Amino acid sequence: MSELPNGWTICELREAVEVLDSQRVPVNSEERQKRVGSVPYYGATGQVGWIDEYLFDEELLLVGEDGAPFLDKLKPVAYLIQGKSWVNNHAHVVRAIAKITSNSFLKHYLNQFDFDGYVTGTTRLKLNQSAMNRIPLMLPPYREQQRIVAKLEKLLAKCEASKQRLDKIPFILKRFRQSILAAACSGRLTADLRKQLKINIEQDWRQKNLKDLLAEPLANGHSVVDAKNPEKSFPVLRLTCLKNGSIDLDERKLGDWYREDAKKFLVQEHDFLVARGNGSLALVGRGGLVRCEPDEVAYPDTLIRVRVNQEILTPKFLSLVWDSDIVREQVEASARTSAGIHKINQKSIESFVLPVPPIAEQQEIVERVEKLFALSDNIERRYRKARAYVDKLPQTILGKAFRGELVPQDPHNEPASILLERIQTERAERETKKEKATKGSRGGRLRKPYQSKDPAQLSLNGLE
Repeated sequence: MSELPNGWTICELREAVEVLDSQRVPVNSEERQKRVGSVPYYGATGQVGWIDEYLFDEELLLVGEDGAPFLDKLKPVAYLIQGKSWVNNHAHVVRAIAKITSNSFLKHYLNQFDFDGYVTGTTRLKLNQSAMNRIPLMLPPYREQQRIVAKLEKLLAKCEASKQRLDKIPFILKRFRQSILAAACSGRLTADLRKQLKINIEQDWRQKNLKDLLAEPLANGHSVVDAKNPEKSFPVLRLTCLKNGSIDLDERKLGDWYREDAKKFLVQEHDFLVARGNGSLALVGRGGLVRCEPDEVAYPDTLIRVRVNQEILTPKFLSLVWDSDIVREQVEASARTSAGIHKINQKSIESFVLPVPPIAEQQEIVERVEKLFALSDNIERRYRKARAYVDKLPQTILGKAFRGELVPQDPHNEPASILLERIQTERAERETKKEKATKGSRGGRLRKPYQSKDPAQLSLNGLE
């Protein structure tokens, strides 16, 4: 911005605040024990669950000395603390000078400030006190500051409410997809079709063990180390090839074996591959369908191959049933844990019971599920786009606020430069009086002020 809005001025942060880092008052262990669990504790990254040796008893502003997560990057973050609070030495404590600015205004200003050039470090940014003092502060007239803060609080609250509402969508979509699968596997999704074709679900739908639906026996893959010699190498899938019910054929490596060794482990279109083990119970037994004709690639020992008799069960129907609660309950019930890894075996998988409708109805079920899932996927894409927009919105609002574009300006407000100059004069006069009082006290001409021995009172004295 080439010029400041009317009545605004620029000063260094130290001119508008008192830095209280050195005024943290130690509290004895007895006093600390009394307050355990009743007084919040703050550090560079927000409120934490234990206490430290420093206590403040007013509304103050904390500025993280270490970088904290903020808008997808690490940077110092400013936030207000209310009432009695413990503060550790990883956050600067400042207090706005009355009539110049407010803690709330400074909080919002610092949270939109670009700290490049004021912080050190690479993996974790650090803001020292000297650099913090030099931060340039865009200072509007005091009444305009109040209007800016009021508007910001209102808009940022709406942003937060929007985030909370948006964040319900993934959970709703997950339940929607599970409801679709439940309806598909129970026959409710195609009840109209059966009525039209006069199909009796009790007679024409079967419950069969997976072993009765196979074209070939289940088969584990083969463990292969990484290839060292290009002449002895053949591609093999990684476990990460399992993605959203499908097999990503690009997730592969070159294994240390010849094609002849890998021949019986080659993947074919319509193969269904199941994860044998995982550290998470929710992921063990997850499967993926090979949905296109692959080039020559084998599957590893971390996967079990399922090839079904397509005259009885279509691979796509198997894929959607496998993601339903009907199969997940059987997978998790049969999984066994060894060294922290949940595992399933061929014997357990063969015994899984699956619903088997007539082939024509399986195909209709798959078509309807895919259409509903496509609708769900479209909503999820729109959610992610909206969430990304809302995530950036607070910074956009803050930017407008400190360009003077958020609230109207009042030409009758006292310019911030005049106010700042007057406060600086008053501060200089106080410092001069304090210096004279100190010299007088040393010479015995002035009486030493009374100092309470009460630790709580000492804490307040230290902040005044």
